[in-house]
Amino acid sequence: MKLIICEKKSQVESFIKAGIGMEMKQGYATMQKDGEEWRAVWSKGHLLTLLAPDEMIEDLSWQDTDKLVPIPRNFDKKVNPDEGMPDGAKSQAYLDRIGFHMKKANEIIIGTDSDREGEYVGYSIIEHLGWDGPVRRLWLSAGLDPKSIKQAFSSIQPAEKTKAAARAAEARNVSDRAYMFAVRGFTYYAKYGKFGKALAEGRGRAGTMSVGRVQTPTLSMVVRREEEIENFVSVPHFEISGVFSDAEGSTDKVEASFITRQTKELIEQGVEGVTWLPSSQPPNEQGEVPLDKPLFTDKSKVDDFVSRLTASQNDVTVLEYKESTSEKQPSKTYSLPDAQADIGRALKIKGGLVQTILEDLYEQGYTSYARTSKADLPVNFYDPSNRNDLFNAVIGIEEMAEGTRLAQEIHDGSSSQYQSFMPKVFTKKDLEHHGIVPTPMEMSDNKLRLMQPKKKNDKSKKIEHSSEMMRQAYLMVCKRFVSAMLPPAKHATQSVKFKVPTQDLLGYDESLFKANAKRLVDPGFTAFFNNSAGNDSSLPKMQNGDSAYLESVGTKEAKTRPPTRYTSASLMAAMESVAREIRDPKLRKLLKVAEGLGTPATRSKVIETLEARDFMIVEKGAYRPTPRGRALVKSVPDWMASPETSAVWEDYLSQICQVQDDTEAMAMRDKFIEEQTSLIEGIITELKQKYDHDLGERVGGGGVSPKMKKAITTIAERKKLTIDPEMLKNFDQCKKFLDEHLGENAAPMPPSEKQIGLYEKIAAIVGKPDNAEELLKDSKKVSEFIDKNIDEYRNNAKPSEAQVKYAKSIAEGLPDDQKPDEKVFESAKLCSEFLDKHAKGTGKKKAGAKGRSGPPKRRRKKA
Repeated sequence: MKLIICEKKSQVESFIKAGIGMEMKQGYATMQKDGEEWRAVWSKGHLLTLLAPDEMIEDLSWQDTDKLVPIPRNFDKKVNPDEGMPDGAKSQAYLDRIGFHMKKANEIIIGTDSDREGEYVGYSIIEHLGWDGPVRRLWLSAGLDPKSIKQAFSSIQPAEKTKAAARAAEARNVSDRAYMFAVRGFTYYAKYGKFGKALAEGRGRAGTMSVGRVQTPTLSMVVRREEEIENFVSVPHFEISGVFSDAEGSTDKVEASFITRQTKELIEQGVEGVTWLPSSQPPNEQGEVPLDKPLFTDKSKVDDFVSRLTASQNDVTVLEYKESTSEKQPSKTYSLPDAQADIGRALKIKGGLVQTILEDLYEQGYTSYARTSKADLPVNFYDPSNRNDLFNAVIGIEEMAEGTRLAQEIHDGSSSQYQSFMPKVFTKKDLEHHGIVPTPMEMSDNKLRLMQPKKKNDKSKKIEHSSEMMRQAYLMVCKRFVSAMLPPAKHATQSVKFKVPTQDLLGYDESLFKANAKRLVDPGFTAFFNNSAGNDSSLPKMQNGDSAYLESVGTKEAKTRPPTRYTSASLMAAMESVAREIRDPKLRKLLKVAEGLGTPATRSKVIETLEARDFMIVEKGAYRPTPRGRALVKSVPDWMASPETSAVWEDYLSQICQVQDDTEAMAMRDKFIEEQTSLIEGIITELKQKYDHDLGERVGGGGVSPKMKKAITTIAERKKLTIDPEMLKNFDQCKKFLDEHLGENAAPMPPSEKQIGLYEKIAAIVGKPDNAEELLKDSKKVSEFIDKNIDEYRNNAKPSEAQVKYAKSIAEGLPDDQKPDEKVFESAKLCSEFLDKHAKGTGKKKAGAKGRSGPPKRRRKKA
């Protein structure tokens, strides 16, 4: 038997809908394929997690730093405890179910999400369960629609092709755990005021001095941008242009801009009346930084220049006239960062919510894999059957029909307007993931209207997007794909360069002016979906060497503007493109293919974390650092706050993913972990050496939160303790109390009155346990007893007298063939079901709705 391990139940449900012969059973799905049984089981994401610092080091405390180094390098994991969840929904139950089927398997096929974390989920499970048999990989990035699933099942990949991604995830997770030790160290000294007042204060998530491999350099970018804005000094200057005509004084006028010809030598020696503005453009492929731009700031010199130009207005020559054609290519399909920017801007929502919407579209089978950094498509997608499947999927949507029909005709060779061609979106490179495109699931306007959101926010556990948001996002993905398949827009272009024989403002003997124009010849893709071709303009025809006339010279006062603050979209874009901003040629070459800070899937979560921890805030849609954020960036070592350093590390993780030898991948993983962990140990050691001999008074700790007060009051009530009201005003004393009563070595918490009441009702049905006396001293054990027996209690509990009386009154009015069995009046469960079915429309309040003695439908896990 072959066992497929998926990341979530929805994937298995998609297999069933795909028509591959799979059907759902109790807790798994099964089918016959190639003469043997194939089963599919599912996880719920990560079932295991690395041990936390205080689980690896005995008596590790936030109140001292002596045990923070050395930092363990191990990969030991624990099963997620899932506190407060029913036993059947806990991670251990998922592992037990997977392990049960695994015992019967002769091969494992990993079918988790097609990315680094998905690989890690799969291998964490099979390694924890001790599997040492053959493994292959079901790669589901094309989508969860029927055709994509069938193609994935027909081309299951060897494990070695993708297993290194799991090693890269291990490297990231273990290294990021090392930062937890740094957080403890920094927070400890922050509370003694060593990094200023802002970091000494705060409580909860905003009370820790939280540092991270991606988080800290991202915050550094926001702080750096704010400092650039604050330190910005606007430079007033003049922009110069001229209006030209031919020598005969034709009515055709040409407005041309003054051409500056700066050199390194001019910039170094300086030019009177010129302020040099550093270039904001990134280095080119050779690492060369564009030259600074001259700003003409001296009005008298500009006026003199205008006078010289006017004196030579009859001596102008056409230095160069060109006519040519140009093409404007359509954008490629969406990568996740591009989609977050465009869709976020269109819907006025943050990038994190855009990501949730796109993942929902993927999981419901509407679009391909969402967490992609690529915008290209593999060349096999150009195969007629593949491309036409995607065209057919969207052509039934009214606003997609015309453009899609043209694209289909072009590539099928039946267009009278265009020849077929290979669009620029296709590549022969091997892609781990391709751009986001619609799946072959055929859509229509009616099906769009039926689209419903299902995916919940990871933190709030609520659906935060609407059907309309899903529709708009889906349509934008479709339009981007079809646009990429359409021809480029073609323009006729003109350029003319005029020479005026007078010295210019940089000292050249001749002054040059240039004008450009373009006219749309063929709209191509810009004819559809509100794609812009730009404005038309034209120039009169001229010849090189023709005489011309300078009609007038214009000067315009302008001011330099400060850089803009980051928005959600622009910050994620900056995180992705950080490598392009690097000035160091060697480092730039190293990071030529780097994908920036973090991954497309994690960037929005990093930004959300920085907000939640009060390191930056949103004002008018843009991010500003808080005093805490500024203080943190100032307090950490330069390398920790450097986007360039983090980009190098992220690039190394990407390199691990490309390796197809597990031994080599593990060696690269271990090297990464050692380098990261050693750096963190060095920081903690340096902090101890700097501050331990002169720690002083603890000044931080924050106020006592309402949640802390409530917890202390509850503990005191249960344990019959007397609390000094003054203690509730002191954070350190409150924390000490909670540590004593909720820590691992604390005495058990007595159960609440509600727990005892429910326990007694259940015990009356199932019987009291042998250790009843001991059990009733421990809230946790009472809760476990309730969980274990609640179903039996619900099935056997008696209905209340009011329920029975009301049920019988309804039964009397029913036809004989609808009258209930007598068991209905003996079982609370059956009685409730009967009332739910027949009490509707009676206009009466259902008996037992208040204070009934039947089993509760919902109950708190812990009081």
